[in-house]
Order: sequence, then structure tokens, then C-alpha cells
Amino acid sequence: FFFFFFEYLIRRVHSHHSTVFFVCHIDIACHVMDDALLRRYRLPAVTHDPFDSPANELGVWEWFKLVVFGPILIPIRGILIVLVVLLVNGLLKLFSIGANYECLGEDVVVGWRATLGRPVVLAACRIINFLLGHYYIQVKGKLAPASEAPIIAMNHIGYTESLYSIGQGWRHIGKQTACRLPLCRLPNCFIETIHLDRSSTESNQSARRKICDWVKHKDEPGFRHLAVFVEGEYICAQ
Repeated sequence: FFFFFFEYLIRRVHSHHSTVFFVCHIDIACHVMDDALLRRYRLPAVTHDPFDSPANELGVWEWFKLVVFGPILIPIRGILIVLVVLLVNGLLKLFSIGANYECLGEDVVVGWRATLGRPVVLAACRIINFLLGHYYIQVKGKLAPASEAPIIAMNHIGYTESLYSIGQGWRHIGKQTACRLPLCRLPNCFIETIHLDRSSTESNQSARRKICDWVKHKDEPGFRHLAVFVEGEYICAQ
């Protein structure tokens, strides 16, 4: 605003000498004002830079773990993950004897099957996250009750966020093609994952109805939060 105002005044001055005199006074006044403001609001010098620390440099032990333990643990972790997945599917197959589950996102698991099956899936997801090398970070604070915030919007920047949400005991919306993989069908069936085909408007509307029906029971005991991956679910249709 001041810049255009001064320019307007300068253009109104007809004398060349008056213009130069006017501009010089404005320039000097601005410099004096800037120096005064900087002296008044100048922050103290930085005494510690958390991003520049000798503790961040890798020592001999860290390099030894990377070079020696890394190649050894990678296949061991992979084998353990496969064993966990197979064990979970075997237990869920045992629990589903006598029930006709199609595993297409429409099954409702209740009774003793849900009581036994869901904790198995939750524990498996936590174990797999641990085997993948994820660390547990204690979160200070308290999750809002489901009656106030029934839907949790989560980031989805990798391939393991669904393992975290399932491990927390939340119901979530999953990509249909992933939920119907051979080793993922039964686990997603027992935790009642809402299947979503991102390219189908009909699937989109069906997921909307299921979300609304689920949220209606938010005040009932035993209600589970619903986890939504915004980056994945909101790109489809509407």
C-alpha cells in the first residue's frame, strides 16, 4: 500500500529535483525504521541445533548392525511374517467352520466367532508391524470417545497403515482388490472391513450407506472407531 502510495505522490511531483529529494528522504526514513524494528524484535542467537549433532553420526556398532545383522534378519523377518499370516488364516478357517462366509464385504461375524477371531487378527497385525521394524511410540493424550468422534481420518502414505488401524481394533475401509486377496479374505471378513472399489460409483454409494449405518450405533457399548484413509477413499467418484 505504501509503495503504490509513494509512487503516486512521486508521479504527481513535476520537478525533477523535488522528486529526487523526496525519494531520498523516504529511503532514509525506511532504513531507520527497519533498523529500529530489527533491534526491537531480534531473536537471540541459536545455542543448540538439534539437526546438527555428533550423536546422529553412525559409529562402528551402527555400521556393524547394518552390514551384518541387516542381511541376516531380513529373511528371518520375512519367514516369520509368512508363518504369522498362515497361522492366522488357519485359526480363522477353524473358527469359520459351520458358517458360510463369502468374504466379499457383506458378512457379519458375531457371537463366539467374533470374540475369538478378532483378537487373533489384532494381535497378528501388531506382530507383523513389529517384524517389519516399526517402533512403538507412546502417544501423550487420549483418543476421543467414539460417541464424539466415530470416524478417524488417517494418513495413507505407505502399505502398512491398515495393519496399524486393525491392530488398534478399529474398523476400516479397505481397497476391494486388497481385501479379497487369498490370505487377506478371512482376516478382513472377521474384522468386517468395508470393501471399496475406487472406480465404481455403485461401490462408493454402498460404502456410504455402510458408514452411515455403522455410525448410527456410536453410542452403543462395544462400538469401534471407523478408520478412513483420506488419500485412498476420497479419490473415487464422489
